[in-house]
Amino acid sequence: MPTLRDFQNRDFIGYADEPPKVEWPHGARLAVNVVVNYEEGGEACVLHGDEACETIGIDSASAPMGVRDLDIESTYEYGSRVGFWRLLDIFTEYEIRMSWLCVGKALEMNPEAARAITANGHEAMDHGYRWGRMWNLDGKSREEEREMHLRSITAIKRATGQKPASQFIRSATLQTRELLPELGYLYDSNWAAGDLPMFVGVKGKPWLLVPYNRTVNDGRYWRSNGYVEPNQFLRNAKATFDRLYKESARVPGMMTLPLHARISGLPGRANAVSKFLAHARSFPGVWFTRRDEIAKVWWEQFGPAAS
Repeated sequence: MPTLRDFQNRDFIGYADEPPKVEWPHGARLAVNVVVNYEEGGEACVLHGDEACETIGIDSASAPMGVRDLDIESTYEYGSRVGFWRLLDIFTEYEIRMSWLCVGKALEMNPEAARAITANGHEAMDHGYRWGRMWNLDGKSREEEREMHLRSITAIKRATGQKPASQFIRSATLQTRELLPELGYLYDSNWAAGDLPMFVGVKGKPWLLVPYNRTVNDGRYWRSNGYVEPNQFLRNAKATFDRLYKESARVPGMMTLPLHARISGLPGRANAVSKFLAHARSFPGVWFTRRDEIAKVWWEQFGPAAS
């Protein structure tokens, strides 16, 4: 294991050529985590007090400031009304437990979905109270940021009955990572610099990072240089899995597959998700699991108590 490095400094070394040999449950070679970003209802919306409608990932935004765009609203509502349940059915079909990156406001808008997450044995993670509104944390005081995190924690726990063990937001700052251990989190996923979890030093104590993935992420459907049709997503996901599975013969590994209800919840794209799960399930030694379960294994085997 490399020396614990302070998270405030850049680390270009990581595990280098000596990755840790984790022992996954049941002797698994590869831990696969499917994580669905559940954001629908937390995006910018004039009806919810925002100055303008959401534009992220939308190429048809035309409404002026202060005017609702019903087309954009319905795009997000599809994820909540249909996509969520379609993906949940697929996860149930393949009998996998996974993680939901939950925006607090989104769960408040759809309490039935919130209850279904934990009722089906899945993990509810913290994705902020409003999607996008958590992105600009620069300049916030420590107490202001703490209050923002507490608001999302409270909303998620009230909606699901489960206190989130982790957070992923796109605007994490240096003080964010110092606040998270104080707020009772187990790990965070505001990190994409590896394929395996890693400890960093936060105020002299170890803190666990469980990596996120942006290259297999279905958000690439919404990018001009991204996926045009589901088979591109499927080929990329399979290629990623196949390589990681091959490498796991030497050192057990981990794969993350990030999805979105309004994106991969569409019929053709959901079919690609189902085909990927069937592909991955056909290999022996694959452990489909929640991110908090991965974090618990890492703490147990490589945390201070294991030394």
